[in-house]
Amino acid sequence: MEQVDAVVKKLRIVWAALLVSVVVYLAAAELVMLERPSDPRMMRYALIALTIAVVATAVELRLRWVRPFEDEARSGRLTGQGGLSTEQTALLERWNRGQTVSLVLCEVVALYGVVLRFMGGTRWEAGPFYAVAVLLMVVWTPRRPG
Repeated sequence: MEQVDAVVKKLRIVWAALLVSVVVYLAAAELVMLERPSDPRMMRYALIALTIAVVATAVELRLRWVRPFEDEARSGRLTGQGGLSTEQTALLERWNRGQTVSLVLCEVVALYGVVLRFMGGTRWEAGPFYAVAVLLMVVWTPRRPG
């Protein structure tokens, strides 16, 4: 299980960096906002639709790539003394990729908020994008499965 612990440690570093970058995006968007806000109504609707698609993709990805390894860990089959089998190692790699890609997709949602803010959206319009990104990143914090 040392292999799993190493992957979880790496994922937590990536997670923390991505979470901090959301805060940096928020600060940058506030510092560089347009002086005369325009009416980005159509852009807001397009970004909401994209956010729904990105979150749905992230959930589906987690179901296909993350869940199988977590199910394997919950079943107790990862506690063998000889390390992970070839199949379990492949599941661990998919779990790692699934965790990383789903966190990056959360980052994309935060970037949609930045785009909206740069296009002249208000803080209140961009805020839900940041909130969804942070909420999903907190819910999907990498944890040792099992």
